Amino acid sequence: MDPITDKAFYIPDGDAFVSTASTRGPWDVQTQHGGPPSALMARAVDALLADEHLLWVPARTTIELRRPVPIARLQVVAALETRGRQAIRATATLTHNDTEVARLRATLLRAVDPDPKMACEPPSRIDPPESMPGYEFTFFLDPIGYQRAIELRTRDAWPSARFTSWSRMRIPLVPGEVPDGWQRALVFADAAHGTAPGLDPTKYTLVNPDLDLSLLRRPIGEWVALDVETTTTATGLGLTRSRVFDRTGVCGATSATLIVRRRDPR
Repeated sequence: MDPITDKAFYIPDGDAFVSTASTRGPWDVQTQHGGPPSALMARAVDALLADEHLLWVPARTTIELRRPVPIARLQVVAALETRGRQAIRATATLTHNDTEVARLRATLLRAVDPDPKMACEPPSRIDPPESMPGYEFTFFLDPIGYQRAIELRTRDAWPSARFTSWSRMRIPLVPGEVPDGWQRALVFADAAHGTAPGLDPTKYTLVNPDLDLSLLRRPIGEWVALDVETTTTATGLGLTRSRVFDRTGVCGATSATLIVRRRDPR
């Protein structure tokens, strides 16, 4: 495996961020995978909450990928739309040359001191990442991109419509920062349909214009796992759903709609 040369997914540049090659997605060498820009917008929301951000759980995050995100200089702006004692509603936008390319909407809920009587969780875990061999996506058009910037571990056969895998970031989102669990979950969550496409991605493209991530808590540690199931139709639509894990168990779920098309031969 070639070494990772990028220091991070994004390099700060004044009031903007310069995207590195590690953000490159699978369908076009000039555009980004959806995970890193989603995490960059979440980072901007947490920055508004400053030292209080760990008191709030991003219970629901909706990502709208309004157009392909270019590997270029981007600006991100976040705002708290409403703030109550129990819930915050926040937005963030990502722009390139004054054109909005992505938007985040989040509902953050305040967690209270633990009360075991309130908990009703099914005991659900998956085997740890150390017990699984490494795997790397092979359908990216360029050898340098998102697929090299994450470490993936699984035992499952690929491609299939069901897939369980662990992932961790090999580089930070921004240099000198340790990514938060919300950021780590978003970086991997957008790859769910890539891990379980059902179809051969060398013959078909599966593009998600949106992503919903629901969290019960912020994932703990550098590893995040997805247990994914994808359904596609003969009319070119699809749906991917997954459960999100960290080492302690289930911590959330994802859902994304898909646009499925035959891939142009190259």
